[in-house]
Amino acid sequence: MSRVLFFLLLTAGATGLLAHVALNPQLWEPWLADRGITRDSATFRTGLKLVLAIVPGLPLAALIYAIARLGSDRAQTDIHGYTVLKLRAGMRWFSTLSCLGLSALFFAYPMVDPHSPAPWAFQAVAVVCLFAIPVLLKARVRYDNATLEVANTLGGRSRHNWSDLTEVRDVPPLKAWELRFSTGKKASVSYHYAGLEGFLDTAQSKLAVRPRAGTATPPRRLMPLAGRPG
Repeated sequence: MSRVLFFLLLTAGATGLLAHVALNPQLWEPWLADRGITRDSATFRTGLKLVLAIVPGLPLAALIYAIARLGSDRAQTDIHGYTVLKLRAGMRWFSTLSCLGLSALFFAYPMVDPHSPAPWAFQAVAVVCLFAIPVLLKARVRYDNATLEVANTLGGRSRHNWSDLTEVRDVPPLKAWELRFSTGKKASVSYHYAGLEGFLDTAQSKLAVRPRAGTATPPRRLMPLAGRPG
């Protein structure tokens, strides 16, 4: 929580500083004029985008990441003996509030601009945002010694056998680990699941004991786990 408060204050300070500068053009317009830069120039627009990306953008990104990391990092066990991974509490709260905000924005936009083309498209996006909320809240990864179930993007679950696991790949752009199976299926497990480290340890142990008879190359092992983003 202390990290969240720190980045929240940092983001608020950066945004306040940017607002102060924007509301007082006499602080920077003479400096730009001396260099032949006007508000209508391409250089000004490029510089403005860069400032917006760095000054409030970087602390905001750090704040979002800190919020997503809030909550317990322990997996749970259900009555059937499965180990259950849920999204961290911070990630669930952030995703829910973000989806509600976006849905309200897309629902309201056609009312603000009645002449906007294809208003139904904005409403459709709003419905998708609302649909995403229960999908995120119900997202689970369940596994025991033989099988695992992974939530998919449509709210369903895909079931796999550990014995079919051939590769575990880190995919940083998606903030997820990708599991590949000999059946041709794939499963994606987000960085933001609580108990992810234990899950990856189990995956590595299953790769280590997987039968290799009939395979041209040994299965790719996840090496090393230490230092990987969790």
